[in-house]
Amino acid sequence: MAAKRRPKDKAAKKSKGWDIVKDAALKTRLHVMPIDDDYPHVQGMECECRPLLYGATYGDVLVHNSYDRREDAEETDTHEEEL
Repeated sequence: MAAKRRPKDKAAKKSKGWDIVKDAALKTRLHVMPIDDDYPHVQGMECECRPLLYGATYGDVLVHNSYDRREDAEETDTHEEEL
């Protein structure tokens, strides 16, 4: 399944953020995938990162977990801002 990807800008690649990709097969599904992760991801529930599927009014959102654990650091940053 080929993904329709937006071109990555240098800032996004440097920050190792997240990208939103439209599923090539399921037109009503979006994927939230880590940019420049340690291992490649596959579009679909069979991805080894154990993605989470969220239902939405106009389609699904499949959120992939990163292999480099960046979401752990992002959660810590968010909690520190709240204090």
